[in-house]
Amino acid sequence: MDLWYYNSSDRVAETCEACDLGELLRGLSFFICKRRYKVDKPFLSYEQQVEKLISKGMDIPDKDKAILILKENSYFAIVSGYKKPFKKSDGTYKKGVSIDDLFLLYQFDKELRHIFLKKILIVERHIKSLLSYSFSQRFGELQGSYLDATNFDYTTTDPDKKKSINKLITILTEKTTPPFDYAYLSHQYNKHKNIPLWVAIKSLTFGNISKFYSLSQPTVKTAISKEFQGIDEGDLERMLDVLSTIRNICAHDERLYDYRLKTKEIRDTEKHKKLGIGKDKSGKYVQGKNDVYAVLIALSYLIDKLEFNELCLSIKEFLQALQRQSKFLREDMMLKQMGFPQNWIDILNI
Repeated sequence: MDLWYYNSSDRVAETCEACDLGELLRGLSFFICKRRYKVDKPFLSYEQQVEKLISKGMDIPDKDKAILILKENSYFAIVSGYKKPFKKSDGTYKKGVSIDDLFLLYQFDKELRHIFLKKILIVERHIKSLLSYSFSQRFGELQGSYLDATNFDYTTTDPDKKKSINKLITILTEKTTPPFDYAYLSHQYNKHKNIPLWVAIKSLTFGNISKFYSLSQPTVKTAISKEFQGIDEGDLERMLDVLSTIRNICAHDERLYDYRLKTKEIRDTEKHKKLGIGKDKSGKYVQGKNDVYAVLIALSYLIDKLEFNELCLSIKEFLQALQRQSKFLREDMMLKQMGFPQNWIDILNI
């Protein structure tokens, strides 16, 4: 294999003179040589990973502890994921930074994901209940009702929306056709030969639910949005779209605290205005649109006051704990990274 990788096709042919596969190997050699791969991130042992961090200026007084952190969480998760606030412009670490600082930020983000996911799941359950009720009330309990494109907003002139409806129906058909992924679907089908939406909906992801809502007829969407004070069906559609992405971020342990949605954002709300969030030159709010604070604003409309207060107070406690334990992670810096205005906690009084 080394010969094929590094030597010319003539060299390969010479080593295979007695072999009838010479021509084949010559062609293979040429193909592989044309596709040389540069290995810029070679495998490193845990000890070598620690030495690499030290060479970049990180303070590691306890190598065994550092190795244990890397073993339990991985270099990619801790270092690659959370090094940015601790580095200088030349790529080395700020004086006094240790792996403990990166690990603190990692743990903070982990707790942030946990509390946001907990509240987003409340929204998911609520929307599933409302959607299955409103849709079934309008179109009936038969399985065919949600497999019929005309029961969605299919009168639209938007061809992409029609494609999305057809795609959703394909997903719904797969979920409710044997063999089933869940016992409750199998039981319902075997006993009644019909799976009403209020049963099928449990098997759908938040992304499926968000799409189902956005593609529903206006009467269904309005009936659901009226359950939430201060927003309309358009606001709810945007919020569910954003929350479905953030739910995946939380569920798959992706970095959350400085996440920015690239193609999604919530609409302007009354709370943006009352919080006095600044605007850019185009008149767009600079915070609370596609960042973590946008998620907080959305949840303020979609979960009850008690649950929301718990969420905000938990965030406040986590931020305070971070300040006490790391001199590098200042509160103003963290708030900026999260998209939180300095008066973010005032949302509790709005």
